[in-house]
Amino acid sequence: MNQEIGREYTLVTRDHNPNDFARTFESNFKRPLAEDAKPDSEDATVYAFVGSGSFIQALYKNQTAYIMSETGQTFANVSFK
Repeated sequence: MNQEIGREYTLVTRDHNPNDFARTFESNFKRPLAEDAKPDSEDATVYAFVGSGSFIQALYKNQTAYIMSETGQTFANVSFK
């Protein structure tokens, strides 16, 4: 999926921003994050959110995710590592 997010974006990761991640998860999925979730559940496989304005996209561990520039060059590889 390609999604235009504009010139500015926010990346909220589970590891670097755990409180913001939990709040964003609850806002996006309309339920709290289950910390004791099964490994293959949505709660365990979402590792980050990327957003701009009112747009928020969950990023999953099994996806490859890049932030691209207007010219199509890779600006950041935000895939799960």
